[in-house]
Amino acid sequence: MPVRRGSVVRLTLVTAALLVFGMTGGASAAPRAAQTIDIAIQNFSFQPNTITIEKGDTVRWTNMDSGVFHSAISIYPGFFTNPIGIGQVNIVRFDKAGTFDYVCGIHGQQMRGQIVVSGIPEPSEAPTPDPNAHLVQDTYAQARPDYPSGAPVDGQPFLYGAVALALVALARVAWVLNHP
Repeated sequence: MPVRRGSVVRLTLVTAALLVFGMTGGASAAPRAAQTIDIAIQNFSFQPNTITIEKGDTVRWTNMDSGVFHSAISIYPGFFTNPIGIGQVNIVRFDKAGTFDYVCGIHGQQMRGQIVVSGIPEPSEAPTPDPNAHLVQDTYAQARPDYPSGAPVDGQPFLYGAVALALVALARVAWVLNHP
């Protein structure tokens, strides 16, 4: 079957038209506008508890609990809000992809939330440790800076003080008895 010249021309025109429309359709697509996503703080919880957003979006926390301040602080370095009073809001813009678990900075682990920023997480450098810093054990002895070697054991300084006062009192009594 012979191919007609008109068919070839029509096929070429249709292909060219599809290519032109395909190229202009992609070029004319507007970039996605950043959005603001609301999280209500109510009944000592973040609602919704987990959200997924795009890079560049903003999260707005609104405190709906009466008479109680709240905040949002990421568990790993990332973001924090100032304390938020009743009816007040605090806004954070997320420019890096990743998963951000967070808690209330005032009430701790009982109030948890998660923000997932879609995209490929960017590598971050590990923080350089301070050469003078050390890890503090969560014990009373290390939390007391006024006792360099740790907290006193079972009130030992009080025992020594009581013995010293008793000796001073005994010496005073002996002096008074010897000097009428």
